[in-house]
Amino acid sequence: MATTDRYDVEFRNRLAAALGEAYELRDLLGRGGFAVVYAALDRQLKREVAVKALRPELHELAGVRERFRREAEAVARLRHPHIVPIYAVGEAAGVAYFVMPRITGESLRARLEREGRLPIADVRRILREALEALAIAHRAGIVHRDIKPDNILLDGDEQRVLLTDFGIAKALDADTRGLTQTGAVVGTPQYMSPEQASGERTIDHRSDLYSLGVVAYQMLAGEVPFGGGTVAAILLKHVAEDAPSVTRRRPDCPADLAAAIARCLVKAPEHRWPSAEHLLGVLAAGEARGGETREARRSGGAPLFGVADPVRRFRVLVVAGAALVAAGAVVDALRGVVLVTPLGALVWAFVVAAHYGRLWTAGYSWRDVLARTRGAGPVASPVSLDSAEFGLHVAAIQQARNDRAAILAIVQRAPKAERRQIDDLLPTMDALLARATDVARQLYRVERQIDPGPAEIERRLADTRAEPPSPGREQRLAVLERRRQAVLGLAARRDHVAALLAACLSTIGKVRFELEGVVEAGLSEALARIRAALDEAASRVRETVTGG
Repeated sequence: MATTDRYDVEFRNRLAAALGEAYELRDLLGRGGFAVVYAALDRQLKREVAVKALRPELHELAGVRERFRREAEAVARLRHPHIVPIYAVGEAAGVAYFVMPRITGESLRARLEREGRLPIADVRRILREALEALAIAHRAGIVHRDIKPDNILLDGDEQRVLLTDFGIAKALDADTRGLTQTGAVVGTPQYMSPEQASGERTIDHRSDLYSLGVVAYQMLAGEVPFGGGTVAAILLKHVAEDAPSVTRRRPDCPADLAAAIARCLVKAPEHRWPSAEHLLGVLAAGEARGGETREARRSGGAPLFGVADPVRRFRVLVVAGAALVAAGAVVDALRGVVLVTPLGALVWAFVVAAHYGRLWTAGYSWRDVLARTRGAGPVASPVSLDSAEFGLHVAAIQQARNDRAAILAIVQRAPKAERRQIDDLLPTMDALLARATDVARQLYRVERQIDPGPAEIERRLADTRAEPPSPGREQRLAVLERRRQAVLGLAARRDHVAALLAACLSTIGKVRFELEGVVEAGLSEALARIRAALDEAASRVRETVTGG
């Protein structure tokens, strides 16, 4: 302990000498992984300030001092109500430092430790004010690289957000490559983006959005999305695992806020929000709507001709088109020429064909168009499909739902004797559709985890192996090797799941095709083929369930 005290006294004396007569150095406020913070008094302006100085062991690393100074000078040029200003930057007596105001309040970390989860209104405000600060910094080309609750200060009674330590992590990264010689991780593992965790050389503003997404998740859920017993375990989760939905831990979280956080936490930077300004606009729009759901917003459009039912809408279109063609015939008759009628009829035929194609895809047939209205038509699932859940497979699942609805409509129109022969197939169809829906979710989850792919990971491994030996290099090699093994396993899993989904969807489509092809001649001819197809699909599903 005596050695530590002597070390602190020596460093304090050097810092006091570096500050000179301009500042009166006071109590030690805190010590972090890369800096030491002291309270001080600005003698000339008679104001309380804080002095943050680079730790002496980092000061000795080549290039760090200059980068530390340049980054601090860049941040000092920023002026924003939610950014802690830097009053002065200096280096003397072997100490690099900068001077900033002493904040009267607490860090977000302190509030989270006291309260656990925060009210949703407070989460929105803190997130919004932090994004406003990031937008200004990113516009100036400054990336924070260490967004975490400790660096989000809540000033005064109104708890105004103030971001601090802008750009310092970038200064340290110049020579430490992710880990200082004393073992302090540059950036905090629980809040690091996947590109930071995997040792990417180029980090841009989207890394800050990921880290802020982790903070937002923690404010709502009371815990970070990824934890672990070791630094390597946490970093691997950031690289390889999808973040859990915040609604699992906070069911009352509005849909727009949950969706905003989920996109912040996407692994690939190009799939996150493009900028802090963009996310601010999305959050403002969601807040103005009171956080309504995406499905509610989708349902606000006005239907064609004011008619919601697709069959009735098609009938209105046919009648309206026929009326226009008839009007063209009258015009031709009055002029004594044949011009408008054939042209109008040709256009009408194309429009009708196109709209009928959409009806068929949605599960209707020409019998539904000609039959008297008997309700809303084919029974569709009341649950809306979301591309955030199914990715590019959303269209395939919607088509499967439409096929199932068309099959049900055919069964309902069939004579009672034939209906009894096929009624027992419907439960199997429903189970198959449910399985296909679940498999599509699984497939999209697996696909999202294979980014970056094996080739990119091999490139990163080669680049990292070529670096000089260091603790940070060994840590990143371990993370990348584990990621490579995980991706190879995921790729095999993806191929297996994709084949199962194709089999399920193909069977559902085949049943619809068989029923529509023989409906005039009777259902009996198709039953053997249908049952065989369903039995084969059910066997595939059982094999997957038992074999993994």
